Amino acid sequence: MCDVMERREDLNEPRQRLFRLIEETPNLDWLLLTKRPQEYSKLLPKTWLKDPRPNVWLMTTVEHQDYTWRIDEILKVPAVVHGLSLEPLLGAVMLPEEFLELGSRGWVITGGESGRKPRPSQPDWFRSLRDQCVSAGVPFHFMQWGEYGSDLVKIGKKNAGRVLDGRTWDEFPSPE
Repeated sequence: MCDVMERREDLNEPRQRLFRLIEETPNLDWLLLTKRPQEYSKLLPKTWLKDPRPNVWLMTTVEHQDYTWRIDEILKVPAVVHGLSLEPLLGAVMLPEEFLELGSRGWVITGGESGRKPRPSQPDWFRSLRDQCVSAGVPFHFMQWGEYGSDLVKIGKKNAGRVLDGRTWDEFPSPE
């Protein structure tokens, strides 16, 4: 039992060093991203849960509607910004009202898939997310189409670009 506890503490040390670094760099915004947002309340310093740090933005990944439960989980943890990485977007996603109510303290980053065996993303999935965000005042950031262009033809990430309906979407949250 003692051995196990010591090993757990050893694994925790890099995280503690990171938290100290975050505290020592208040002029940098830190984006903490996980597929396990339910772990934030267990792993973040207790003081941050009582008094969220202005330079710590909590994020989670949501690839399609089946993973929107992660949004509910992340909203349980206090933060100045709650963000979603919908990249690669693999299906249509309806954002919950509670998230949309964050307005400029929310953030949606989305994009298509690249790599060895990319799957195409339907343009209307991106448009729907953009429209939900615009209507609610949530900043929207479109990273890329991925390997497939807006016409669903595989042309490569560089050629596909990052223009959605005639413009780039580079919005960022404002936690104040």
